[in-house]
Formats: sequence, C-alpha cells, structure tokens
Amino acid sequence: MPGQTEYVIDASALIDLWRPKNYSRKVFPSLWRNFEELVASGRLTSVREARRELTRGASDKLADWVKRHSALFTDPGEEEVNLAVRITARFHGLVDPNKEEGQADPFLIAKAKLADSTVVTNEGKGGPSKPKIPFVCGELKVRCLDLVGMFEDLGWIF
Repeated sequence: MPGQTEYVIDASALIDLWRPKNYSRKVFPSLWRNFEELVASGRLTSVREARRELTRGASDKLADWVKRHSALFTDPGEEEVNLAVRITARFHGLVDPNKEEGQADPFLIAKAKLADSTVVTNEGKGGPSKPKIPFVCGELKVRCLDLVGMFEDLGWIF
C-alpha cells in the first residue's frame, strides 16, 4: 500500500534531489511539500555516516538542510553496528577502508534490514567484484529503490 513503507535514504539520493537542475523548488513545489511532510512524519530516515558525507567541508543548501534536520540521521545501535560489520566483511569493496567518507553504505543497509524498511539510493547496481548498495540489498533481500522509485511507491504525482 503506498505511503506505509519506511525509507532509509542514502546521500546519493539526497544529493540528486537537491540538484536544482533535477528538482527545482520552483518547478516541483509539490514534490518538496511531500518530501518535507515525509521527513516530518518520521517515515524517512538515514544514518549518521550519511550526514557526515553530506556535511564534510560543505557549505551549500543541502548541507544547511542536513544540519537543520540532524535528527533524521540516527546513530547506529549495537545490532546495526554488528550487522554493518558482517555486511562489510561479506561484500568486500562496499567501503574503502582507506577513505574517511563514503562509509555509510553498510549502515544504511543494516538499518533497513533490521527495520524491514526500504533503502533509497541513486547509486548504480554494481556487482560481486564492485558491490554497490542495490547489489548488496538484492543479495540480502532488502528492498531498494531509486529516488523516482520512492516517489512512485508513495504515489506522488507532479
């Protein structure tokens, strides 16, 4: 049933949403009203690591929005951390241990898996040798949509 699913959103989807050439507030005002309502309802969430990716050294409108909506980006609980560690161990290449940023992926997937939620990402699928969020979600039976897929899932029409 549209509108009943919880969503765990990746930085890539938020970045694409905030690109003015993609979803200008002037052109898509109802999208932005719907999105803000989804956030306010608590049905959209993310993880602390995604917040770090979005605000590290940034001073744009998205970074400002993320800072104002910091409650959206939750700290992982013990169960999420344990599952994220297992995901990282199983899917080599999902994270780069030499990079500080880009480490949100296993936490997003763990959060969604444990909450029976849907991951929202605009990453490409990847594969066994270079796994990305959609590939790992498929392997772990976690529902995964891109941003437009979430709009469709919610029944949003613009």
